[in-house]
Amino acid sequence: MLSDLTRTELKFLWDQRLVQGKLNLLVGDGEVGKTWFVCYMCATISTGRAWPDGTPCEQGGCIYFASEDGVTDTLLPRIEDQGGDPRHICVPKVVKNKRTNKVAEFTMANAKALEALVDKFDATRGKGYVKLVIFDPVTAFMGDIDEHKNNQVRAAFREIIRIADEKQFAMLGVGHPKKNAMLFGTAAEAFSGSIAYVNLARMVWNFYYDADADIRYMLPAKSNLIKKAFGCKYHVRDGVVYFLDTMFDKHANQYLEEYRSQLRKGRKPVDVLKVEEWLHDFLKDGEKRCGNKSDPPETDSVFGSAKRMKFSRDRIYEAAKRLNVIKRKNNFDNQWWWQLPAGQTSGEPPPEDSPEFAEWSP
Repeated sequence: MLSDLTRTELKFLWDQRLVQGKLNLLVGDGEVGKTWFVCYMCATISTGRAWPDGTPCEQGGCIYFASEDGVTDTLLPRIEDQGGDPRHICVPKVVKNKRTNKVAEFTMANAKALEALVDKFDATRGKGYVKLVIFDPVTAFMGDIDEHKNNQVRAAFREIIRIADEKQFAMLGVGHPKKNAMLFGTAAEAFSGSIAYVNLARMVWNFYYDADADIRYMLPAKSNLIKKAFGCKYHVRDGVVYFLDTMFDKHANQYLEEYRSQLRKGRKPVDVLKVEEWLHDFLKDGEKRCGNKSDPPETDSVFGSAKRMKFSRDRIYEAAKRLNVIKRKNNFDNQWWWQLPAGQTSGEPPPEDSPEFAEWSP
């Protein structure tokens, strides 16, 4: 019965930012500086120095499962350059099956091996020594599952989340966003793969990079365990993270809306490749009506949806040409329909007197 249990307080590794015993996610494109930030966190935990906002950090160990970055040429230099102590950071590559005596790359199915490693550190360096376990990127360690299926993702995480809760280390999953995440959808929906990743996580942080200002952002996309989460602004200079603001009051959704507003006002150029990705995604399920300038944004037509995305007509046609979109006129309703090619096609546009060439602007 619930009445037989005792209430416990939520614990944070980094106050209001990294929850102990839970899954936390960092989401961002490859160039935004996620790994720099993760290495900064490892350096902080390994030395026990204060977090950049002044909150204390208990010294301990980190277990860093890395799939994309080299250990000796990337992770070690980045941690050392930021004052970290490598003696407290473990980067396992493989796990050994005691029964078969075979080694293999770690996956979530090897949760027991991780538990044994944590127990070993507890026995030699003190209980609760391991503070942070990182999976970078987390999708590389999911094993032989379909990461787009909620039930399979949940099942893969079940045992390792139990271990994190029992051992009270913070689990950190690093991931990449979906295509066009900057153009549509909420910040929390940006994580590539099943929505179960985000649903399982207690804190989700999205990373963005403003190349014009050379400023990087860590902004909250999900923080349903606390009243308010604050973001960070930072630079990366000569391999070191320098913080500009650790109490930045902006949600990731606000950042996206400002970015999209600049696109709508023409202050930021819309890369035709992004429009091409959007159009491909829009047409991938089958033929769609092209529509015209009178279509409202909620209409499920090319122009209606493009109006919702604030894409210009020229960009839509340029993207359609690059994709070799097939354009067919339906004599029954006198409408033009667009579809992705099943084979080779010239991709030639329809005659200029066709309805789809009517003047239209977002």
